[in-house]
Order: sequence, then C-alpha cells, then structure tokens
Amino acid sequence: MSLPTVRAVVPGHGHWAIWHILLVQRGTCGNLTTDAHIAALALEHGYTIYCPDHGFGRFGGARHVDPLP
Repeated sequence: MSLPTVRAVVPGHGHWAIWHILLVQRGTCGNLTTDAHIAALALEHGYTIYCPDHGFGRFGGARHVDPLP
C-alpha cells in the first residue's frame, strides 16, 4: 500500500444501490457475488479493474483490462 498507484477503496454512498443492481438485474449469486462487489466499487469510483478474469465483462459499464499478454 506504500506505492503511489495503490489505494484502499471503500464503499461510498451509492455503493449498495449499484451492488444491488448488479446482483439482481444480472442474476449474480454464489461465487460471483465478490466479483459484483468489486465491479460496484469500480463503477462507483470510476476505476478500472486489472485482472485476467474475463468474468468482469458480465458487469456492463465496469472497465476491465486483462494485464496478461
């Protein structure tokens, strides 16, 4: 966490509403609940998710980049 490009992200006022939409409208449950939580944080704060897991594509609007070639 001492790097200038690393931040702790915390839910803001709109987080729970965004997360609820991702869970209900996308039919997300089980092991995708955590992915929905991460996507909601990214959407709320305008961040990009850097992860090789292409499952984040199911959460429309969340920017996702696969850092692996």
